[in-house]
Amino acid sequence: MTFHALLNASPMADVQLIAHEKDDRQNLDDVLHTPVRSAVLCVGPEGGFTEEEVIIAREHGYRNFRMGIRRLRTETAAITAAALVMHKMGELS
Repeated sequence: MTFHALLNASPMADVQLIAHEKDDRQNLDDVLHTPVRSAVLCVGPEGGFTEEEVIIAREHGYRNFRMGIRRLRTETAAITAAALVMHKMGELS
């Protein structure tokens, strides 16, 4: 599924997240205040999402967040982000 197809599919989830390494204001604690049971998580390609893609995602209800100060490769970032979200959802306890 392409990025734009995902955004237009309007997935049913408690929260929709997009990882954006250039966002130095919000981490997962900032965007996941209440317990959630389901989430859609987007992690971009090498080099991350473009500013335009992040803006479009936000227009579709996605909340952007940063995973920390380190830059991770795409395949590592996806696993790390999924583990962080699962932890916040209480699925790793």
